[in-house]
Amino acid sequence: GITSSSDLRNKHNVAVIFVKPHAIRSIPFIKELLLDNGLTIVKELSKVGPEVEHYIDHHYKDLSESALKKTPESLEVTEKAKEKFKTSFGEEWDIVLEEKRVKNLVQFKDHFKDVDVG
Repeated sequence: GITSSSDLRNKHNVAVIFVKPHAIRSIPFIKELLLDNGLTIVKELSKVGPEVEHYIDHHYKDLSESALKKTPESLEVTEKAKEKFKTSFGEEWDIVLEEKRVKNLVQFKDHFKDVDVG
């Protein structure tokens, strides 16, 4: 079972869902939608103001670390995701990956030195 934040970070396909205060009445609908689609809710929290900033900061920190440190070759891309990639971009994921045309942010900055990404 999942007992801590570090346990969640070590799992695949885990999401954190933030519901803004103005949408608080949507929570029952959101829960029903998740459960009806085979997802499991492992933890629910209610935080406000400065309390929630901690969770948001960690969420975006984890996302940014993935964008910076994980290389495209290290990603676990499902067949369904590869199909969506082909539909979106008209190219096969495996070919684009093999030709090194997909990059993380660090690789992008190294390859396109004249582009300012902030």
